[in-house]
Amino acid sequence: DRLDTNASVLCILLSSAKSIDSRASVAWNTWAHRCNRTLFACNCQSTLNTTYDEHMQTIDKLFNSNSNSTNQRLPILKLDGFQEDYNRMGEKCLRTLRTAYELYASEHNWFLLADDDTFVFVDNLFRFVRARDSGRPLTYGYNFRTIIDQGYHSGGAGILFTLESLRRIYHKIVGGQCEVQDTYGDLAIGRCAEAADVQMGQSVDAKGRERFHCLAPGDHYFGNLPDWIFPYSSNPVKVADNCCR
Repeated sequence: DRLDTNASVLCILLSSAKSIDSRASVAWNTWAHRCNRTLFACNCQSTLNTTYDEHMQTIDKLFNSNSNSTNQRLPILKLDGFQEDYNRMGEKCLRTLRTAYELYASEHNWFLLADDDTFVFVDNLFRFVRARDSGRPLTYGYNFRTIIDQGYHSGGAGILFTLESLRRIYHKIVGGQCEVQDTYGDLAIGRCAEAADVQMGQSVDAKGRERFHCLAPGDHYFGNLPDWIFPYSSNPVKVADNCCR
């Protein structure tokens, strides 16, 4: 593989009017500002009582208050025409990927899609992408082996796209070949990736420890795991010091 020593990562966090100034602000002030660019996918104006411009002035003050960050970025990725609704998360995820590709494919070669309550160790993320090739049609995350023939990634763990995988998915979306069948965003992405001939990459380390985690860290470490995770997970489920990298 050609290694991406000059990797540039766009981090996109799915948010909403209810969490943009709570969970999203925590993500921003802890880790999210350290990506090359960070955007929060939220059509907040569709559910706000205040006007959109007034709300964005408040958000701008919040998001630009971190003086440690030198990145240039827009805080919000607006999904024009999309009405926020949890039951339309599949549509929202595909709209987010489409918009991100149209606006930023020429500037970044890696794209992380996560929820606004996800936590990412950014140094680990950059080490991971720099050791891989963004020109391959692969996605990375916590791999499930159910429902879709080739499986799909857990949305809660975050999904990492190479530029080539996002390019293929984008063309399937705009070509009308990724019709949303699911409420859940990770399933919608998984079906579209399969249609685009994008394969799931392997993200465990040499000892089989997961780098992406679909549950809380303590659950993985202490083994407080639901029964469904064992038949769903593509890789052997491990706990304690073997659970996580």
